[in-house]
Amino acid sequence: SHCLEKLMCPETGRNFLHQAIAFGMNWDALQSIVDANGAAVTLNDSITLLPPFLLQLVQTGSRSTLTESFELLRANPASLTMILRDDNMRANDKHGVTNIRYSKGLGSSA
Repeated sequence: SHCLEKLMCPETGRNFLHQAIAFGMNWDALQSIVDANGAAVTLNDSITLLPPFLLQLVQTGSRSTLTESFELLRANPASLTMILRDDNMRANDKHGVTNIRYSKGLGSSA
């Protein structure tokens, strides 16, 4: 399974799960990937730096539904905790460092 998380799309450098989300695959297809490689759901996308459940929501042109995002979040509820922790970090940032990072689209480092 550790080797599977390194499987990347050669054209984009994305993990297969993230690439499948970008292609707008439905939950049945995504679930097959998650079942084969549970570690993939814990990784943030290499392009957007978003966790899989948020990547699913922001894909333009995809047939994204709440079902896919919900199931991806259910597969890794800790991804929500990381986002909440990062929001707290931004709220306590007196120098605006994290706001600069977010405004440039760099997303979460967690």
